[in-house]
Amino acid sequence: AAVAASLAIAVVNPSSAGLGGGGFMLVFIASEERVYALDYRETAPRRATRDMYTPGGAYHEGLSLYGGKAVAVPGEIAGIEAALERFGSMPFEKVAAPAITLARGGFKVERHLASAIEGGREKIAASESMASIFLHEDGSPYAAGELLTRPGLAGTLEMMARSGTRVFYEGVIAMDIAKAVSRQGGLVDAKDLGAYRAK
Repeated sequence: AAVAASLAIAVVNPSSAGLGGGGFMLVFIASEERVYALDYRETAPRRATRDMYTPGGAYHEGLSLYGGKAVAVPGEIAGIEAALERFGSMPFEKVAAPAITLARGGFKVERHLASAIEGGREKIAASESMASIFLHEDGSPYAAGELLTRPGLAGTLEMMARSGTRVFYEGVIAMDIAKAVSRQGGLVDAKDLGAYRAK
């Protein structure tokens, strides 16, 4: 249930959660009276340096928030896969089905997402891929109550349901992530993705 909810939130509330992020999970097993902790937060790419956000000696906040250098190695998929393997009762393809349905069939935009799109409209418009998802053809943002579909995300989830979640870190999805980050001047590459493991 927690994994299904995480994936659904990634579809309908992408300003707060998503496959490119990470997290923590506490799992209480009543029969053992024990709590387990999973750490699947994002990690710095191996080529990151302590001064990468201070070119010329001055801190540039925008570099750590926007663009390729703001991208860390995502842990969300590794974390939810670890949760399913260790504690789950259903396979990824089954728990991903509701999120795939939402992404493919669409969902009504809630106020929180509408506000985030409106607030980030300028930055969204500057990215062709983001604009194609969150802005109408005329450049206006999706508003609360409108139907939004996420076919690209549905395809990504479907690929992982068919091929396994490691494709996110070692397959075609990983290659797409590495290329996209590199085009934006970021440091995450295929080696970083392939080495990622939840703790």
